Amino acid sequence: MNDSIKERLLAKINVNEETQCWEWTAAKMHKGYGHINVGGKVHRAHRLSYQLHVGEIPKGMCVLHRCDNRACINPDHLFLGTQAENMADKVAKGRQQAGAENPMAKLTEPEVVAIKRMLAKHYGVQHFLARWFGVNQSTIYMIAAGKNWRHVAA
Repeated sequence: MNDSIKERLLAKINVNEETQCWEWTAAKMHKGYGHINVGGKVHRAHRLSYQLHVGEIPKGMCVLHRCDNRACINPDHLFLGTQAENMADKVAKGRQQAGAENPMAKLTEPEVVAIKRMLAKHYGVQHFLARWFGVNQSTIYMIAAGKNWRHVAA
């Protein structure tokens, strides 16, 4: 059975001669990952390729791309990592939406600059700033501690 699934996978790729990526040409999910239906279950193509060519994926592990090409299913480009390693890889490759680019952001960069300047001058306290900007005090704390909005200078 694995050989027939491998054949199905390989029939749906184009090999990029420059990068050696096996680029998935069939159906893709909204973020660009290939997917395929096997036995009535939808699988991400890169994870299935890893399983068929390398081995089982331990529970809770992610399959990451060395090439940073979500459509790639080349097992030589795939490796296992934890969710934390996956997020660190995302940040290292510049795919993390930061600050105002993040659709969940409640503050703008000019507002964060103002918050940082006020905190630097000890102007007010965190709960005052939180009320002023309409956010939780934890948001102000994370800015003050340098954990969020690090890329914005005061």
